[in-house]
Amino acid sequence: MSTKIPQCSRSRSFFFYLLIAMVLLTVIVVGLMSLNNFFTTRNLIEENSGNTRNQTEQNIIATIRLVDASFTLFDNSLNMEMHRGLDRVMQEYHRAGNDPANMDLDAVRHELGDQFDIYIINESGIIEYTTYQPELGIDFKAIPYFYEYLTGIRKSEGFFPDRIVGEKNGSGPLRKYAYMPTPDHRYILELGLSGSAFSKERAALDYQNIINILVANNPSIEHTRIFDITGHLVNNASYVPEDATRAALISVISNRSGIAIKQPTNGKSVTYLFIDLKNKEYGSDLSRIVEITYDTTLMDTVLSRQFTQIALIAFLGLIAGCISAFILSRSLSQPIAGIVSDVDRIAKGELDRKIATTDVAEFQVLEQSINHMVTSIREALDKISESEAALMASERKYRNLYMSAQIALFEINLTSNTFVSANRYLCVLLGKTLPDDVIGTSIYKDYACPSDLEEARAILSSDGFFNGREMQFRNPTTGKVFWGEVSVRVKNNGDVAEGSIVDITARKEAEEELRKLYHELETRIANRTSELKETQESFRRANTKLNLLNSVTRHDVLNQLTAMSGYISLIEMRATKVDPQIHEFIMQAEQAAGNIERQILFTKTYQDIGVHAPTWQKVEGLINKAKTGLLPKSITLTINLGNLEIYADPLLETIFYTLMENTLRHGMQVTGIRFSCYVADDDTLHLIYEDNGVGISFEDKGHIFERSYGKHTGFGLFLAKEILSITGLVITETGEPGKGARFGISVPKGKYRLVP
Repeated sequence: MSTKIPQCSRSRSFFFYLLIAMVLLTVIVVGLMSLNNFFTTRNLIEENSGNTRNQTEQNIIATIRLVDASFTLFDNSLNMEMHRGLDRVMQEYHRAGNDPANMDLDAVRHELGDQFDIYIINESGIIEYTTYQPELGIDFKAIPYFYEYLTGIRKSEGFFPDRIVGEKNGSGPLRKYAYMPTPDHRYILELGLSGSAFSKERAALDYQNIINILVANNPSIEHTRIFDITGHLVNNASYVPEDATRAALISVISNRSGIAIKQPTNGKSVTYLFIDLKNKEYGSDLSRIVEITYDTTLMDTVLSRQFTQIALIAFLGLIAGCISAFILSRSLSQPIAGIVSDVDRIAKGELDRKIATTDVAEFQVLEQSINHMVTSIREALDKISESEAALMASERKYRNLYMSAQIALFEINLTSNTFVSANRYLCVLLGKTLPDDVIGTSIYKDYACPSDLEEARAILSSDGFFNGREMQFRNPTTGKVFWGEVSVRVKNNGDVAEGSIVDITARKEAEEELRKLYHELETRIANRTSELKETQESFRRANTKLNLLNSVTRHDVLNQLTAMSGYISLIEMRATKVDPQIHEFIMQAEQAAGNIERQILFTKTYQDIGVHAPTWQKVEGLINKAKTGLLPKSITLTINLGNLEIYADPLLETIFYTLMENTLRHGMQVTGIRFSCYVADDDTLHLIYEDNGVGISFEDKGHIFERSYGKHTGFGLFLAKEILSITGLVITETGEPGKGARFGISVPKGKYRLVP
């Protein structure tokens, strides 16, 4: 007995050891397979989740960029209307004397339409005047990059369209803006088009709905929000972000790059995508920040569920492993291998492939999840493909417009100076058949003057663009030189320049023909002027001779009249006892001789009218000169004319002398004479002469300017009228009998001036 007990304690049957070995092998195999199954599944879920996350984020970025491109095309379609509106505002600015305070902005807005608003931005970047009061006084220095953009516009020239953005610095309703600097560079004229004019079209281009569809297909995304570059929530400007969100937005905006923030305490992960949509051609920055909140607990739940299922399978495997561990482990490894294989092929692009169906419930859940995820990815890619197709159609339309435009359009590589694109009209100008015949050729060598091109290149280097520059080109096929009005701007970081050429050869030829005709006209005018001078000189010499003849004749006639008057006086002295009738005849002869003498003296005065050219004469000085030795101290002379000067015949002083002499002769008890003037609505100046005498009767008013009418010689007022008529001046009498004489001299515009 004592020898058997140790044997029983020491020895075990082969079955026992085999059973133990099988159990251990089963435990090891089941354990390893279970662990492998768990980690493989976890890696697949994490990888697929990461791929889905990346794909979703890329789809969101692509969607926003695609819709923004559509927005850009739509925004540009409004530029022509905005340009016409700003031209009208500029006309009002010029009408107001370049002073915005004098501009009638409300009238211009009513003319353009109530959907427009007008803004005047001063040098400090502040809206100083506007028809839209909520934005009056906005200071754009609060947005440094936009203030720098406005300063650049104010110092330049031309029309600068902007994108459709929110008013009140991005926090209000949508508006389309455009700018134009004033020629004096003191202000910027801004025109805003309200969203009511394009809300329907703009609403059709909403990327939020597409993003919502993409997000709905990713179960790990809890929600998304889109912010603009100012930190406002898109389509909800009243939203005030939390402190953490505000800090994240400030970081993303300042660095212009996205960030990811994990929140393990609440099982969340927040990713901020920065989509850079800044375009240097516009002042507004339409970049977007997309906030995506992921629920990380979903993956933990799936992993926990998978771990539980694998543990259960391992437990069942251990129970059955004592009998069929190898078979059970092998049956468990095959479905996993199939899933891995299918997932690998899907990851390589076979999105139409389905995960192979298995009999294991846990794998069926995984199979359905993966199949559903792949289907969502495929649908999202289909939508992106549709968007890309729409974009390609838009590009084809733009290409057709580009090729069929009736002005020459081109693009030039500034490094090689060769054409990289050309439309059909440019081919016509350059004598080519197809655009391919132009592309690749050198503009320096084949088509234009190198010196002109160097000047244009220098302007592009400094300004980046120029408009309406006139240049000469050559058609290499015909050798014909033509003129073009060229506008060019640099793009692609200065590597490429795009521009247009408008054929102005006909206009230049017309200008040259007009210049020749003008030169010929100047020559003819010069010849005619020379002939007129010779004629005037001949006339002057003839007039001098006639005046000399008149003077000699007048002198001889006056001598004879003097002799005749002397003889008549002698006859009257000798004939003391003469027939009364004969005495009457002698008196009449003496009177006739006196009349002849006065008429001869009148011819001398009338001869001097118009002999000398009219000049500018200071009226007050002429009046003071004319009164000297004429007016007694009992008559007060008042002159209220300022520094008035009149362009008239040098005998103008005679007119003032005649008026004051008539007052002395006929005014009777005159105590005051007054000179004054005023300018009427038609810019005619009226010089007024008034006295406080007895005036002129109604019977005499119609005859006082006639020759030989009056109580003296009858020539004074007639001569005054003739002297004034030389330079278009008119004299009239408008006084009231019994209240004094009143003469008015009408001086047309251009024949008077008030010297400071």
